[in-house]
Amino acid sequence: MRIYRDLDLVGQLGSGVPRILKSYGKEYFRFMDNFTRMTFPVSEGATPKSKAY
Repeated sequence: MRIYRDLDLVGQLGSGVPRILKSYGKEYFRFMDNFTRMTFPVSEGATPKSKAY
C-alpha cells in the first residue's frame, strides 16, 4: 500500500478503517480467517434502480 502514498493517491496510510468505524460502528464488520466482510446500510433511494431488459 506504500505505493499509493508515494504516488500521493492517499493522504495518510491506515486512516480508512478508523474513519469508517467512527461513522458506522463495528457491527458492520465480520472478520474471517482469510478476509473481512463489511456490510454497510443503504437508505432507500440512495442508488438508482436498474432497468429490466
